[in-house]
Order: sequence, then structure tokens, then C-alpha cells
Amino acid sequence: MNILEETRKSDPGAYLSPEQLAELEKIDHLMAARVRSARKAQQMESVVLKNVIEPILKKFDFAANASFHREKCYRDVGMVYRHCVFAMLSDDMEMLENKLLFWLRKILQSQNFPQGNESIRSTYALLLKETERQLPPEEFRLLNPYLARAAAILPS
Repeated sequence: MNILEETRKSDPGAYLSPEQLAELEKIDHLMAARVRSARKAQQMESVVLKNVIEPILKKFDFAANASFHREKCYRDVGMVYRHCVFAMLSDDMEMLENKLLFWLRKILQSQNFPQGNESIRSTYALLLKETERQLPPEEFRLLNPYLARAAAILPS
């Protein structure tokens, strides 16, 4: 697991390189399944984010300063998505909670979003639903607990 620890320390929130993923895949079958899930999640990230953020921006009328909100949404939701993928790879829910979710929840709660927590709740519920729609069932099954945890913590 040195690859995961090194990446977590040197570039938190980054995807592993194809070479690093290939090394992890050799460890065992569960890790191989996680690597397949991580690869598919990475491939589908742009589709997932677009299909989450664009409807949320319309639904909650972020028209005032729309480009600012769009940029921040892509950054924040993407960061959560990538951290969930990394947490799934490392099988480490606690890291996800402590390194990102509890911190980001405070940040999100301090913002003046249209309809407050409801826009946050809808965003991360839609992230979970859209990821399920875009990933094959086996890949989604592995990622689901981490995305579900994000959807539970961030709007609370």
C-alpha cells in the first residue's frame, strides 16, 4: 500500500497514474476490482460532473454570478468524487471523513447558497445517482459507500 500512502501525502485528491494502478491491481482480486472501479470512475468523471452540476445550477437558480458558481461547483464536487475514489481504493472511510468531508461541510455551511442545505443535499444525492447511472453495477457497488457517506455528511 505504499503507492496509496505516497500519493495521499504528495498529491491528495489526485488520481493514481495508470502505472500505479497496474501495480495495485497485482496485489489481490479485491484490489483488482477496486482498480477497475477507479479506472471507470475516472473515465466517467467529466460526464458525471456535467450531469450533476448543470441541472443543480438551473434548479437552484445560481444565475447571479453563474460562472463563479459553476467553477466552484466543478472544483468542489470533483474534489469529493476523486477523494471518494481514492478512499475506495484504500478502503479508508475514516480518511475520507477526516481529510475532506468534515472540513468541506464547514465550508459549504458558511456559504450563502440558494435554498441553503437543500442545494447541497440535492447536489450530492444527484452525484450518487448519476455515478450509479454511469458506472457498471460492480464498479458502482464498490464506490457507493463512499459517495453515500459524502451525501450524508455534507448537507448535515
